[in-house]
Amino acid sequence: MLSRMTRAIIPLMLLATGSPSLVSASPASEADRSIETELLHRPLSFRGVQSYSRSQREWHALRLPPAAVYVVNFWSKTCQPCLAEMAELRALVEEYRSQSRQEVQFVMIADSPDASKAEIAAFWERPRIPTVSAAACLKMGGTMPFGKVDAQCSLALPDVAPCRSTNAELSSQVLTSKRPITLLLDGDMVIRQAFVGSIRSRLVELSTGVDRLVQVEKPRRNVLARRVAW
Repeated sequence: MLSRMTRAIIPLMLLATGSPSLVSASPASEADRSIETELLHRPLSFRGVQSYSRSQREWHALRLPPAAVYVVNFWSKTCQPCLAEMAELRALVEEYRSQSRQEVQFVMIADSPDASKAEIAAFWERPRIPTVSAAACLKMGGTMPFGKVDAQCSLALPDVAPCRSTNAELSSQVLTSKRPITLLLDGDMVIRQAFVGSIRSRLVELSTGVDRLVQVEKPRRNVLARRVAW
């Protein structure tokens, strides 16, 4: 569950960036709602997904640790709504990590076919993008040096290892090319909730969905672990 401080910060972030009110929890369109419904209860395969080790500066096949809930975000460097929600995702990651909530794992997947390993790694190491104005940078939750010519917008990215898809299989599983998409998966990698489009106006809905799924999945995973031990 989000702390009292985070619940206070998120509305202020949205107010500062001119984002929609938290009261609205509906997707952008009827088509988005239809896709979210169709995605429910579908298994998701991470075959062909790679993870970047920032300490080793190398890409490896993705190996997810056991968890009750996986929060999977599909993003692209060329997708402005994707970049705009990074600050909120970072806050969520920090919140769960500060509570030692290891049963919740965050996965950030760049599935844009035109993004190379080097581009994704460089962006995650130095998340800066050119922007037309400081106001545009602020809307993406970033910072920009005041009065500096040709300054770039520095973004606050989630403190997790970036991942990339090496084929079109993963994209086909989410039924749409629209980005961003955020999925809540149970421990069996089955989609339990989907958010098509930006989650900036649906952060409370997202965190509530995570907590509810943890309440269901954590006891079930413990029972399965005991059965294996027997």
